[in-house]
Amino acid sequence: MPEVIAIDAGRGWLLTRNAGPQLRELLVGSDDPGIWDELLPLYARLQLAPVIEDYARRLGDTIPISVIHEEFNDNNIHLGAEGPVIIDWAEAAVGHPFAGLVVTMRGQVDRWGYEPGGPELCRLRDLYLEPWTTFASLPELVDLFALAYPLGMISRALAWDRILAPLDDSDRADFNHTVPGWLEVFLETIEGTATLGT
Repeated sequence: MPEVIAIDAGRGWLLTRNAGPQLRELLVGSDDPGIWDELLPLYARLQLAPVIEDYARRLGDTIPISVIHEEFNDNNIHLGAEGPVIIDWAEAAVGHPFAGLVVTMRGQVDRWGYEPGGPELCRLRDLYLEPWTTFASLPELVDLFALAYPLGMISRALAWDRILAPLDDSDRADFNHTVPGWLEVFLETIEGTATLGT
């Protein structure tokens, strides 16, 4: 997490220490996606750390709700001197953690050319799920992931709806497709015509 130096609550601003170079910049020209082998389990461990136990007890789910970044991708990860720093928590939410990897998996498809639903994405999904095996077996977690993952698309639609709502029509025009677009991908996923990374 970035170190907060100062907060201006009235404006909703905060100032953080330099997080280091952006992962996306460091990956320019690279053909090695290996860093994701380290980042996805690290992200899962981060989510395990701020578990909201009271909600988890009331929900009674196998996997407790946790913090979801919603845009865990190479644009929001910086590589600082002490390790990766995740920035831009503006769209973060609390919910089922497995619903928060939609943008991550789509980014892997876009950046590395992986086939949606293909073995590379399944391997990354399983690397992410491994830290969660304290709650259930990997096959059970894969089944839970398949149920929770499409809900992340609903979260994206709702996030875009909140972002666009206060804008006037001219400012909103370039982004009007986002809410129906996410809902369309959700429907395609539950109908089986779209898959992991679509």
